[in-house]
Amino acid sequence: TATYTLKFDRMSPMISDVTVNATSGPGQEVKVKAKIVDKGIGKLKYIFANNIMMKEIKESGMYEATIKTPLYKESGLFNLKITAGDVFGNKAVYPIKVFVDAEPPTVNLYLKSSEKAVLVNDNSAYFFKSEPTLRYEAVTDGRIKPITKMYLDCGRKVIENGSKISGTHFIEITSTNVTNNMVMTINRRFTVIVDNTKPTIKMEIPSVINSTSGTKTSIFINDEYLRYAILTIKSEDGKILYENVYDENGKKTLNLADKLKDIDNNVLVELVAYDMAGNSSRILRRVKVDTVPPSIKSIKLNEGVLEIKMSESVKGNPQAKVTLISQSGEKLIGIGKIEGNMIYVYKFNDNEKVKSNEKYKVGIEDVTDNAGNAVENNFKEWRRL
Repeated sequence: TATYTLKFDRMSPMISDVTVNATSGPGQEVKVKAKIVDKGIGKLKYIFANNIMMKEIKESGMYEATIKTPLYKESGLFNLKITAGDVFGNKAVYPIKVFVDAEPPTVNLYLKSSEKAVLVNDNSAYFFKSEPTLRYEAVTDGRIKPITKMYLDCGRKVIENGSKISGTHFIEITSTNVTNNMVMTINRRFTVIVDNTKPTIKMEIPSVINSTSGTKTSIFINDEYLRYAILTIKSEDGKILYENVYDENGKKTLNLADKLKDIDNNVLVELVAYDMAGNSSRILRRVKVDTVPPSIKSIKLNEGVLEIKMSESVKGNPQAKVTLISQSGEKLIGIGKIEGNMIYVYKFNDNEKVKSNEKYKVGIEDVTDNAGNAVENNFKEWRRL
């Protein structure tokens, strides 16, 4: 009789405490360290980092290997793995990712104030209400802070990030990626203009806009650094009735009667001007618009008197001139008396020829409504008296 003791080892080695540079440059050596223990009965047979055998560090009980990163042309991930196996074929794998930073830093230059921040381009001008600060932002693909210096006006005078600046300057910035020693240099020539003066604007507009007064509206715009001005006319419920943009200084004369035809209501007239620094000026007026002309509602011959009913009260200058044109082409002219919205013509130059139940074209001259709009629909249709 014989007694045997059999032992089985199915336990893989344990890989822990792995350290490696998370970011590296192309073609650089990276040290990989790890603690590797096999608690089974077998012994470790091999330990590799990729294809490089890891060596034991006796003092610490750790294993290490030096791996060279690939020569990437663009930044990207390099995949590493630690593989450990024992004499019984049990194996453990520990994957690692190293970011290979293959680019110089990305550098941008900004002008910043409490109102805005703008990216600085070469040979450009920038406008601010107050003196802005000059700030660069330098970043690397691997998110490791680069070493960056900013120089003023072609000299080697270093200026601090966040320095206040105005006027015309030449700025040079050099930024070094400490991971791969690649350098980025940018140069910018630019002008900063500080302007806190609002544009000067004026608006001359009648309190009532009609067909006569509407031709007398004018606006005045003046600013050394004008960006644009905008004239907007809105109804009281916010509907835009007219809008125009101006990008030049000077006085502009407008005929708003043409822009606001057939309106009888209050409107809001707004003039706003902006300069390049963001300063603005605003004028807002509420005015009455009446560009609806009076029209003929009805006309009849009553016992020899021509009675013309208008759409509203009218006034003459000083009386109404009424002209009838018969279907045969004869022209009859009379002077009308105005009473409210009625015009009465008692006599024509040839009363014998004005006949009841005949068709005439009618024209009224020297008559306006109270807003100054002249009579509409003169001689436009045949009317039976």
